[in-house]
Amino acid sequence: MDSVVLFAVLGAALLHATWNALLKSAGDRMVAMAFQDIVMFCISLFLIIFIAPTPDIQALPYIVMSVGVLVFYRVFLLKAYRYGDFGRSYPIARGSAPLLVAIAGIAIGDDVLPLHGYGAILLISIGIIGLIFSKRYAGDKKIDRGFLYALACGCMIASYSVIDSRGVRLADTAIGYYAYLSIVSCCWFPAYTVATRRRALIPMVRPLIGRALIAGNSSAFGYLIIIWAYSQSSAVQVVALRETSVIFGAVIGAYILKEGLGPRRITCSVLVAAGVIFLQLYQ
Repeated sequence: MDSVVLFAVLGAALLHATWNALLKSAGDRMVAMAFQDIVMFCISLFLIIFIAPTPDIQALPYIVMSVGVLVFYRVFLLKAYRYGDFGRSYPIARGSAPLLVAIAGIAIGDDVLPLHGYGAILLISIGIIGLIFSKRYAGDKKIDRGFLYALACGCMIASYSVIDSRGVRLADTAIGYYAYLSIVSCCWFPAYTVATRRRALIPMVRPLIGRALIAGNSSAFGYLIIIWAYSQSSAVQVVALRETSVIFGAVIGAYILKEGLGPRRITCSVLVAAGVIFLQLYQ
């Protein structure tokens, strides 16, 4: 992975942690995500009309599959933030994704790692286990709903990562693949929210509009960068480097969301980040 791709993915990691923190801290997360998706939809529509070329038809099945996975990703993400705090749910969801992508690479027959690559995966696992059994949750069940939803979210992240990394290569256009994927995946949730929460939408437009603009742009451009990176490097490397966002997430959760930053939490987050960095740099 060259330096341009590396720093671009690191920037995407920061953008990703930012919009997740904004979503977690929103009073009504369902409405906040609907507004965020509207912003992403508008960005994608602009790209399709003025900039993005149409992806090759071979990429269409991948776009359809990715859209389906992203539906469940949004549902599980909201559930994870409902039942668990940001500083725990975010590292579990993001930290589990490289493990699952690496396993998928073995099963499919590509992106197979050497031995020290799997050593990095072990380091990630230790970090995740440490987060699950942190002292903050000593009186709670370790395998609770927040953990299970975060892990399910990690499965969805791994799934759409594998799909998108293959689909964008067939599309012959990263920006076109992203635009068509995003415009379909971002239309259903606002429609569902309007149908089920119509009365809650209008009063929340003013307080959430600024948050939605920041979160929507962060999510859109962060995802676009990752889609482009998939066309330049292997999925395992990109996903692993992207999950350094757990560092940003730990800091945001502690100092902005006021969830606390005990030594165990920051140590575990650093372990996860160190593991994904070593995984990215294995070759």
